[in-house]
Amino acid sequence: KVTIPQGVTTIGDWALGESNITEVTIPKSARTIEDNAFIYCNKLTRIHIPENVKTIGKCAFEECEKLTVHAPAGSYAESYAKENKIPFVAE
Repeated sequence: KVTIPQGVTTIGDWALGESNITEVTIPKSARTIEDNAFIYCNKLTRIHIPENVKTIGKCAFEECEKLTVHAPAGSYAESYAKENKIPFVAE
């Protein structure tokens, strides 16, 4: 499990790509998750995305086939998950 520290505003390109993480919590300070940030994280099953995230790169979760996005109902993360056919759970 990884909890990204408060104060981080951007999860950069390939930040955790190809890692063996299973769960990630994004801080409330975050605004952006860039392309490929979690690409090829085959074991990633759960990511918690706060309401403040307003931009998620097109391929941020490429090849994360076990992933479920957990975020507030009505958030940008919910829209992103639905558009990209990623399972979503409202928190």
